[in-house]
Amino acid sequence: TRFECSNYDNAAESQTADDFESDLDVWARTGDEADLIWSRDTDAAGNHLWHGVDYSSLSDTALVSPALTVSADESFVMSWKHRYTFETSPENPNDPGSPNVFWDGSVVEISSDGGGTWEDVSVYADPGYGGQIGNLAENPLADRDGYVDQNASWPALDAVTLDSGELLAGKTVKVR
Repeated sequence: TRFECSNYDNAAESQTADDFESDLDVWARTGDEADLIWSRDTDAAGNHLWHGVDYSSLSDTALVSPALTVSADESFVMSWKHRYTFETSPENPNDPGSPNVFWDGSVVEISSDGGGTWEDVSVYADPGYGGQIGNLAENPLADRDGYVDQNASWPALDAVTLDSGELLAGKTVKVR
């Protein structure tokens, strides 16, 4: 995921956009082995981004934003560009027309209580998820809609903009 903006400021929690160009890490890596899964990386154009590896075993990790104060009288809008490819296979390998099983996937969640509880962002806006994450190998996201398979423009980035309107007006939220 890469947030777009033209400049950055190295004062922690000083701006409303994050393009990951600052040398400050304000997003927290959470979950078992998160430091092995998530890393800041650089693309071919020299832009910084977060990268998650295809971990070899079951994992439930996240990147968590700092606390964000939502305006009391403006829409809360999140925009990013991302690309992803997750393990997918036909339900029946002997029948190429059978539905796909999405072994892996990701979701976007919002918390308005400091990270105590989390809700899927789809409660507030349509993230454009591609399918339901399979109920396999005790996947912590099993049976949830999420980003699955690969993004439509793979290997290029797809842009996502979520406008929650005033549903979160005046609240302090975290995003993961």
